[in-house]
Amino acid sequence: MCIVLITTAHPGYALIVLDNRDEFILRPTSRPHWWRHAATGREVLSSRDLQRAERGAWMGITRDGLFAVLTNYREADGHDAGHPVHGIRSRGGMVTAWLGGLGGT
Repeated sequence: MCIVLITTAHPGYALIVLDNRDEFILRPTSRPHWWRHAATGREVLSSRDLQRAERGAWMGITRDGLFAVLTNYREADGHDAGHPVHGIRSRGGMVTAWLGGLGGT
């Protein structure tokens, strides 16, 4: 189960966000780092999925304040290729598109 915790109740920080990525432990991922979105050049801070070609992210923030976080949601068996919610496209691609400014701002 993925979970996101957000709080503003800390005297030293305006906002604290915690997120866990509930994937297979052996799935390769990068450490959080700044990178430039290929299509827009926008700077993004996030970890990235190193297994998929899209190099998607599940949580990230841009230098100018766009923030995105993704949790798991499935309506059916993810191995059912006939179901519309199937793993052919990367969910992490939605996060990188939004952070790059391609999702509308």
